[in-house]
Amino acid sequence: MLYDYLVAAAKAAPKSGVTQAGKFTPYSEIAERAARIASGLIDRGIEKGTPIGILMVNGPDLLTMTYAVFAAGAIPVPLGAHAPR
Repeated sequence: MLYDYLVAAAKAAPKSGVTQAGKFTPYSEIAERAARIASGLIDRGIEKGTPIGILMVNGPDLLTMTYAVFAAGAIPVPLGAHAPR
């Protein structure tokens, strides 16, 4: 499961993460937030294999949401927030 790789990376390199616009977000924080979101998705009836559309701009929040969907066992479907209409 891809979420497990994120958790392993967070443990193996606790000072690693992503930086956007000068703000650093550690992988451990992304993993924690993703787990909470995944729990909420499951509580709302999202099942393994359910496709989930994600419409967000690139950044740590998109990464978090993608891993949350993976953690819930669902399939993230990225939708380009800046794609032409």
